[in-house]
Amino acid sequence: MAPNLKPPLKKQVEHALMQPLHFGYQRLESYHYISVSEDDEYSRDESLLQFAKLDYNAVQMLHKQELCELSRYSRGRVMLAKIIKMLSLIDDTFDSYGTIEELDAFTMAIRRWDFKEADLLPEYMKPFYTAVLKLYGEFKE
Repeated sequence: MAPNLKPPLKKQVEHALMQPLHFGYQRLESYHYISVSEDDEYSRDESLLQFAKLDYNAVQMLHKQELCELSRYSRGRVMLAKIIKMLSLIDDTFDSYGTIEELDAFTMAIRRWDFKEADLLPEYMKPFYTAVLKLYGEFKE
């Protein structure tokens, strides 16, 4: 019978056959019914339709804010993990690998905070030093 119905009832029936209301997400279904109600000239209630749009937009804005908060916490966790890893590497280097002279050079390079200082470091410290500077450059951005 659906093909024989007239719009907007036809659109509602076809949607209900494809996606029953109780299986759908409430907000997505409300969005669908907002568009259907806009097309229905006979039973459209302008104030109810306006309220539905405002409610939908308010909830959508709330979801955007929540996603923003989640991504900010996620970014913070990633930054913290990178810092902990770098500190662990620095600690291991100072505890086990570096000689006093190499560690003094590394300390001076960190104090100067310049990519050119990598040239004064031993080969095994150069990538590590540049990685530290790049990491904090990311954090700055």
